[in-house]
Amino acid sequence: TVTEALQTCADQLEHLSVGELVSCLHIVAKFSEAEGQNSSPTAINRDHRFEIILAQLCACSHEINTPRQVMRILWALGKVNAGGRDVDAIIAAISEKVPPLLPQFTSMELSNSLWGLARLAKSAGGNARLLKLVSAIVLEGTPRVSSFSAQCLANSLWAIAKLEVNGAPEGDFCRSCVSQLRQNRFFETTPQGFANSLWAVAKLRLHANIATPFCVDAARYAIEEP
Repeated sequence: TVTEALQTCADQLEHLSVGELVSCLHIVAKFSEAEGQNSSPTAINRDHRFEIILAQLCACSHEINTPRQVMRILWALGKVNAGGRDVDAIIAAISEKVPPLLPQFTSMELSNSLWGLARLAKSAGGNARLLKLVSAIVLEGTPRVSSFSAQCLANSLWAIAKLEVNGAPEGDFCRSCVSQLRQNRFFETTPQGFANSLWAVAKLRLHANIATPFCVDAARYAIEEP
């Protein structure tokens, strides 16, 4: 449970490596997803044990050095809607560390990181470092969109739409994601991913020559016989 994970981590806090702290944070976020209302983001963020875990991760954030660690941190913090000075400091540290590491990121690590940043954007108050990190991920991801799974494409579109960033790199990235979804004929797209993609295309207000064919293809996909 979330309570057990928080207590175990808090009890061993001084002996945990940065990798173990990240794993603990990830487990708490995963359990919160499974347990629903009993472990809401609000309850987790108010828990003193969670606060000291964040403080410890902040203190050793200079040791974060792998794509998997970065992705897990951003996804977990976004999942529980974490915020505050420690979270801002962790994002600042990551934003300095990540750019040279981005070529090592898998497509899933790129899209999950974007998803986490989109969830964090509100609590981070439009943090400039957060948006800079988004731009760096977008630039890395655009030429690699053909390797993105349906879920990665849907998550990425949702993230950019949620962030409401309208720069040229983000526009190119979104158009590439839409084109790839059409090319894949929505293969292996989950119902949630399908809905998120349609919402994102509407929210992004893409040009009609991009949005209209996508929506037509989506409608055909939706009424196809199983």
